[in-house]
Amino acid sequence: MNIYLDSKNHPHIKIDVLLSSPKQVDCFIDTGYTGGLSLPDKYRSLITSGRLSFQDFEIGDGTILTEEMFRVKIRYEKVEKHISLMFTKGDDALVGIEFLTGFKFTLDLKKLQIGLD
Repeated sequence: MNIYLDSKNHPHIKIDVLLSSPKQVDCFIDTGYTGGLSLPDKYRSLITSGRLSFQDFEIGDGTILTEEMFRVKIRYEKVEKHISLMFTKGDDALVGIEFLTGFKFTLDLKKLQIGLD
């Protein structure tokens, strides 16, 4: 299953990230993240494109972080698109609103169902 709720009802999606070779990455779906994709630093050595820019992000505690931004091609089922990518010190991969744009995302926590069309 490429989209699912984990045991704590957190939404996840498995996408292929086209780095030096395709890597399937299990990501949290974070609708509070306006960017495209955030990957742990362990993937940094696999990026083949150059840095595009730097961007400031405000995290939950109000801290402002300045991160390097890249452009990467991803694939979810039959859809391929280019989205922004940043790397973080954490262990979690996230997809945000930029990734979700163009899809219909449904999250029904009453029936414990999730969908992406």
